[in-house]
Amino acid sequence: MDFTEALSDKVLLSIFSYLIEVPSIFPLSAREPSLALLVVCRRWHRVILDRDSPNKWRNVISPTVSSNHFHAKVEVDQYWFDLHIQRHGGHWLNIHLLLTTPPPQNGGIGNTSEEELDVLKNVVFPAAMRVKCLTLLFPSYRAASSFLTTPTRFYFLESIELRFLKDSQSEVAGTATNVMRFSRPITVFHNLSFLRYASIRIHNGLNPLTLPLPWYQLTRINMGFSIIPPKVFMAILSKSSPSISAGFFTVGFSPKQQSPSSYSNRTWWPKIFAPALEYLHLRLINPSFDSDIFTRTHLPALINFRVDLCDSNAGWMLNVYYPLLYGSSNTLRSIAFFNLEGSEGPGRLANHRGGPGRNSSQVSRDMENLFSILPMVRVLQLPLGLYISETAMELISVGRLLPSLDALQVTSLIGSDILTMVKNRNEIANLLSGLVGSSSAVPTTWCDSHRYSPHHCSEVVLCTSAPQRAMVESCTAYIHSLSSMQNTKFQIDYADQSLF
Repeated sequence: MDFTEALSDKVLLSIFSYLIEVPSIFPLSAREPSLALLVVCRRWHRVILDRDSPNKWRNVISPTVSSNHFHAKVEVDQYWFDLHIQRHGGHWLNIHLLLTTPPPQNGGIGNTSEEELDVLKNVVFPAAMRVKCLTLLFPSYRAASSFLTTPTRFYFLESIELRFLKDSQSEVAGTATNVMRFSRPITVFHNLSFLRYASIRIHNGLNPLTLPLPWYQLTRINMGFSIIPPKVFMAILSKSSPSISAGFFTVGFSPKQQSPSSYSNRTWWPKIFAPALEYLHLRLINPSFDSDIFTRTHLPALINFRVDLCDSNAGWMLNVYYPLLYGSSNTLRSIAFFNLEGSEGPGRLANHRGGPGRNSSQVSRDMENLFSILPMVRVLQLPLGLYISETAMELISVGRLLPSLDALQVTSLIGSDILTMVKNRNEIANLLSGLVGSSSAVPTTWCDSHRYSPHHCSEVVLCTSAPQRAMVESCTAYIHSLSSMQNTKFQIDYADQSLF
């Protein structure tokens, strides 16, 4: 006999609340009380999942038996978050807590007091031994401290993404240094033998080196949206050098006179040898304040190198990257320079006093010297304000600079000069490789003295000034008629002349 038939749905739900202390939104074990209650009978299943039930029943328990993916909006410290939990391999979990801007229109798991739903206590920590990927945002010092100082075992964790938001309501935010510190030791990163990827985004002054991550075993590090000083960058690169294969960093430099202790003694700079680093993306802010930062770094396996620059002091100083890339000359395949988004400095300052569309003589020499150590580069990207000089164009067209170049993205005030460079290069490549399609642009004496041809350029993205449109279109139509240019793709963009 079912003695619960005489009980109302409300009373039955009240009884269930005593049987289930922690809401479960991750895969359930066979002895999980919530799973047993759901399968007793149709009435119990209906009562638990009824639309009139409290939010924590309807939103938390239902997805565990209906799908492999759970999604809900939760409120933590007056912030609304998107909570995503995905089964991985039937047992492992991917947990992502992402910031959402507007509050949910149709409700959510609100009023997230400890009695209802604490995301860390009721979701993340109980599932720690099954989590493979974890993404968390900390809107307050209390939330960050709760996670970092808890001795929870995330033993099988492979990927972690942490974002520390500025806590305007905390005592920490009002301190003189505005740096987050914790009263208890950080223990959450102990014994993470499988961790390989870490993404750290800091907005509250926390020093990333205070996080005792196993830097030495990380293969990918993403700190591109946290400005760190060069000393911290070098320390992280040094700690992770045995294993890192891809890195994204933002490094902010300060004038020497403002921080003499950081620059007067270079002994803190370690010699860095990263044998596995293949992809390096740097966002640099005023690197001219410390142009020697890369002199002690050796990257023998580097394939892809990108710099986003904002330097209001000196603009593009290509000689800064020469020591770093010299040891990668036989492996580097792609090099890209960009103006840091939202910055007008680098594009303008690279011109100095040379006039529109011209580099200073020093920048041109540095560019030629840099290109001379990049024989294997196949992809080149240059920003607005950093132009290929006439001398460099001649050397590129005959393969003496960048002989392996296959694709380039550049800017030019004239436009037709870049097209002519590509035309001459492709004709030489065709002639020396025995293909049909060449012209008198190829010097006979030069051909007789060179056994190796430059690589055929197959893709060109060109930004030029709008007044040059007619000339550029005429030049493009002509070179498209040449057999040596049949396999070359062009993308021509036109911009206002004032930008050059």
